Amino acid sequence: MRYLRPLLVSALLATPALAPHAASDVSKVNGSIHVSAGETTGTVSTVNGSIRLEENVTAQNVETVNGSIHIGRSASVQRVETVNGKIMLLEDVRARSIETVNGGITCHENVRIAGDLTAVNGAIRLERGVDVAGDVSNGSGQIELEGARVGGMLSNTRGDIHIGRGS
Repeated sequence: MRYLRPLLVSALLATPALAPHAASDVSKVNGSIHVSAGETTGTVSTVNGSIRLEENVTAQNVETVNGSIHIGRSASVQRVETVNGKIMLLEDVRARSIETVNGGITCHENVRIAGDLTAVNGAIRLERGVDVAGDVSNGSGQIELEGARVGGMLSNTRGDIHIGRGS
């Protein structure tokens, strides 16, 4: 033990200190990830699993392959992406961009997207008070706006577009 103590001290001194409350990345293969309410994290990613962020979570990037993403009320995220899964954003979520391939996107009331919202092969539903500053596009699937605002282009290659009252 006497010989290990200097090595342990050297290793601790060589390890950079993390700032208090520093955001760390979370990743997993073949499993789901759950981030508790009020937590702050960096990138959250998984393959073959879903991701669930509870309310008031702050995260950089949220990404999965073969799984769904659920973003809780009043959360703040930069980028949300999935391949082969749906994305659901609850009320008052703030995000930079949202993208899915082979899955739908649902944004509940008062969600704010600072950039683009894109789906390939999936429905898009934007509820009352949703504000997308950029483009909303879909390759194949319905787009439904119910009291939502799109600041950029609204486009759909193969699917219907429904613009409801107040949009």
